[in-house]
Amino acid sequence: MVLLSFFAICGAKAQSTVTGMVTDQRDSLPLPGVSIAIKGTTIGTQSKSDGTFSLSVPAGATTLVFTYIGYKELSLGITSNFMNIRLAPDLKQLSEVVVVGYGTQIKQSVTGAISTVTSKDIEGTPVTSLEQAMQGKTAGVVIQANTGKLGQAIKISVRGSASISAGTQPLVVVDGIIINSADISTTTAQTDPLADINFNDIESVQVLKDAASAAIYGARGSNGVLLITTKKGKAGTAKMNFTAQFGTSRPSRHRKFMNTEQWMKIIRRAGVGATNLEFNAQDPDDPEFTYEEILADYNSYIDGRFTALSAGSTNVATYDTDWEALAFQKAPQMQYDLNFSGGNDKTTYYISGQVLDQTGILKGNNFARYSGRVNVESKLFKTLSVGMNLNYNNSLNERLNPDNSFGTILQVVALSPITPLIDPRSGLLSGSLPGAATSFPLYFNPLLNVDNSYFNSRINRTLGNVFANWD
Repeated sequence: MVLLSFFAICGAKAQSTVTGMVTDQRDSLPLPGVSIAIKGTTIGTQSKSDGTFSLSVPAGATTLVFTYIGYKELSLGITSNFMNIRLAPDLKQLSEVVVVGYGTQIKQSVTGAISTVTSKDIEGTPVTSLEQAMQGKTAGVVIQANTGKLGQAIKISVRGSASISAGTQPLVVVDGIIINSADISTTTAQTDPLADINFNDIESVQVLKDAASAAIYGARGSNGVLLITTKKGKAGTAKMNFTAQFGTSRPSRHRKFMNTEQWMKIIRRAGVGATNLEFNAQDPDDPEFTYEEILADYNSYIDGRFTALSAGSTNVATYDTDWEALAFQKAPQMQYDLNFSGGNDKTTYYISGQVLDQTGILKGNNFARYSGRVNVESKLFKTLSVGMNLNYNNSLNERLNPDNSFGTILQVVALSPITPLIDPRSGLLSGSLPGAATSFPLYFNPLLNVDNSYFNSRINRTLGNVFANWD
């Protein structure tokens, strides 16, 4: 007991409590909601409505970091148990220009709920679509993939759902042009129309979350608005940037299904169960068949099915096919980006191109995108400037069947493990014609769709505008 008490006392001395108050440097008014954290850790708290705070500080902690929107970050050493903190406004942060539905405003005058994702946050991200690049980078915006298939629908919710029955997709505006972001598929395998946008050309994405900031769009902006601004050239030395990305994907894990030995035992057990049911259903005083006769009949039927499903093999345990693993493939990805930018006091330009080719981890799935952009702006007079934004995208999405279809690739797991991948009688993929298509294999083999059918979506999208600004 003495030893335990000693350790408890030592533990109590290993940390202390720091209290204090945070105020505005200009008028000494308290600042509520200031984030206070121990530098280099995740331990922190927030100031209360009167600006006060209290934080338990472990031994060895030397510095507290104070952060607040619109104010400069402040790091101070812990010199006492009470700290009087005065934060200075960050005038540069408050003077940033924010794009809203009806133009631009200075950040400090905006009253609506707006979040910003910049080019530094998303460019170079090893994904294919803008939504994937934005995942986890915007507060209040939930982005989730419905499937793991390339180029297929991704759900975006800005501050939850605005309707029980309607969709949640926000309105998308690129350089002032409203674009189609709805599903264009005629089946339940939804498409992602935003997948053909090259997000490396994007300068910023402003997410308008409330009615005030999205007022100009009316009911169309009820689910929020994504305002996308593309990159423009800057006066100065001409620049050329080239990037190349290569990678590969594979499943993080595979599901384990029964092998041939386990599967055959289950089928045999089912035969015994059926025998019990049929034997017990007879008149116990005058049974028509003995138990052994019924069991022999079921075993004969099962042996015949085993032979048929193993492609007529005399040794039905010859094959042990892992169909789930055969639905997946090694998925390489390559992406090339090239852009030129520059200009002088009169004219600026930004020219870019991209080639993307990504293979999906499911066989038969691929997404390719080719895009080009030209943004030019010229100052004709001191108060008049004109410009042009032109973008062309071509994408080919080699899609897969809907998940509720027998043709979807993962339905291959319904095939028996005793069935070979290649039918030795024909040298073709099991289930191929000519062959006993009505009884072999057990179900339709979706691998036949990989080379013998297509479910493609090709999109050509051109976005362009010509503008003039009079200052």
